[in-house]
This record gives sequence, C-alpha cells and structure tokens, in this order.
Amino acid sequence: MFVKVQTDKKNKMRRIRVPDEVLEAVGWSDLQGTKEVVAEVRGPGHLRLHRKDSIADQRAAIVATLEEQAAEDAAALEQLAVHHSRYIEIAYYPEEQRLRLPTDAVLVLASGGENIDRCYVQPVKGAVDLLSFETFCARQVAQEAIVGIELSM
Repeated sequence: MFVKVQTDKKNKMRRIRVPDEVLEAVGWSDLQGTKEVVAEVRGPGHLRLHRKDSIADQRAAIVATLEEQAAEDAAALEQLAVHHSRYIEIAYYPEEQRLRLPTDAVLVLASGGENIDRCYVQPVKGAVDLLSFETFCARQVAQEAIVGIELSM
C-alpha cells in the first residue's frame, strides 16, 4: 500500500507511518523504543527494513568472515566497506508507528526516481519493503514479464 512520506518541519527529516496491517503481518507489534530497525539497501528506490535483532547474528558473521579474509585479500576489505554501507539505522517510534528516515535512506529511495512524496510499503518474510513509486512500477512490470501474463485487468 502507498503511504505519504512527510517532511518534519522541525528538523527536515522524512518520516513514514507504517500501517497497522503491515506491522501485524511481519510481527512487529511488540517493537519498543527507537533504533530497533535497520534498513538494508536492496537497490535504487528499494529499502528492506529488518528488526535489528533478527539480522544481528548474520551481519556479525559476515563481518567476521570478511575481516578474516581482509588480512590476505584486499578485495575483502572493499567488500567489508560495501557491507557496512548497505545497512542504515532507522529510528522507529512505536507509539506513533512512525519511521524517521535519515538522509542516506531518503537518497536511496530518491535514486529510484523523482517522486519521494509517497512510497510503497509491503510486508515480506518478517521484514518490510519500502519502494519508491518508480521502483514499485518497474517491479510490477518485471513481474508480469516473469510470470508471462498481464496481472492487471
């Protein structure tokens, strides 16, 4: 579903209210406090939001492996830098069901196209996808091509 991306006049940060049905679908109704959500950059105009604790072990294992490899392989050092920049901490305010997007998250959404006054919010396997309008439309067209049928009526 599409949601409005609002601009906080006080600090110019972008914020999004996550609909109840999305929170319930991914089991996030119990999140408390801020900084419990991390955004994974999936591509231009596409962020996948995870509970920080649900991917912490996986992220730590990847970092440990890359750090070990970096001692012998310069390419692993570059992969480590890419891995670190792939994740963005997002402030989440459960009492308002609101995410506050830092500038780097807004830039990822904007890189999918020009229109960032709305984005598409979708539950997916325990996470939440945020898609720019342009990325959402491109994904729909690509899916139609993969499935081999027109999904619209």
